[in-house]
Amino acid sequence: MVSLTVFHDPAVDSASSTSLVRQQEPASGADFDWEILTPENLPALSAELFINRELSWLDFNARVLAEAKDPRVPLLERGKFLAIFSSNLDEFFMIRVAGVLRKVNAGLHEPSVDGRTSTALYLAIRERTLRLQLEQTNILNTELVPELERHGIVLT
Repeated sequence: MVSLTVFHDPAVDSASSTSLVRQQEPASGADFDWEILTPENLPALSAELFINRELSWLDFNARVLAEAKDPRVPLLERGKFLAIFSSNLDEFFMIRVAGVLRKVNAGLHEPSVDGRTSTALYLAIRERTLRLQLEQTNILNTELVPELERHGIVLT
């Protein structure tokens, strides 16, 4: 078993840095072997271990949309969830997608910790957003509007 301990050793580190020490299990009663880990020699972590901030946000907004689709939710609340979904998506594009596009336009194509380049991220955002908007339109036109009309509420 490997345990990591955070410590500061002025003899090894600069005054502002922190090192990690990995204690390895001793082999057949031998003394402990200490290995100093610096950012340069830390083991690489798989990109699958990281969650992309923008795609995670779209997953959250998909859950908002799921509330609008749920027939157990009161009808007018379902309409509110559709409005919240739209408002969230507007803000997402104004702030988050604009930042991704700035990276694309600046030619910054270095992969992020989750392994995606800014161009790949933009394409993933576009694909998911198109699916979510199609679902939103479907919920509104095939579920909410007919149900509202049954209750005497007509949207024009």
